[in-house]
Amino acid sequence: PLALPGEPPRVVLGGWDGGIYVVDGKGTCRRVAGLPAPIFATLVQAPGKAGHVLAAAWDGGVYVGPLDGRTAPAVTSARPLPWTALPLPQEAAAVGTVPEGVPPFVVTPVQSGERAVLWYRADHETVWHPVPLMLHNGRLVGLVQPFPGHVTVNMFVQIWPERFDRPPAPGRLWPEPPTVPGAQRVPARGFWTYRVRPRRVARVRRRLHRWLSQVRR
Repeated sequence: PLALPGEPPRVVLGGWDGGIYVVDGKGTCRRVAGLPAPIFATLVQAPGKAGHVLAAAWDGGVYVGPLDGRTAPAVTSARPLPWTALPLPQEAAAVGTVPEGVPPFVVTPVQSGERAVLWYRADHETVWHPVPLMLHNGRLVGLVQPFPGHVTVNMFVQIWPERFDRPPAPGRLWPEPPTVPGAQRVPARGFWTYRVRPRRVARVRRRLHRWLSQVRR
């Protein structure tokens, strides 16, 4: 969130729905603007423009506008960004392929939970990466980083609170939080998996980037 100076204290938040919200010290939340795509990056104060906010949206646009809500934020640049949706079935299974270099939005079969984390790991890695899940259209959704081709990615979900008598998806969900921050209970078996499909253009770009890095050294 972006903290605003003055009294009372206020913070500005970007929402999954594309909305820009101002929350004051009393907990009052006011929507002051709306973008045509979800906001993922932290909002910042627009350089040289007092009272204006700078927001980056998933449509590739960088928007700037005042916080008074009277003027719609204007786009300063735009470049379409590729992404794909990856719905997960209720049971552990392989869920298909994702193009190389494209981040997938993972849509879980779980519909509720106060806190939920998606853990993922590529087959060449030794650690699991946590992704916070957000509620969108009645489903929990998370964004996984892009990977190079010929990689298999494993995933599972950890969710609480304690009101669940039993986990909604056996083997992958638990009703209590980790014992220490950053810890997770890796299931003995049963992961959602997907395969990264190689793309020739992405491979050429990656090799060119490595070659340029070596030349600059």
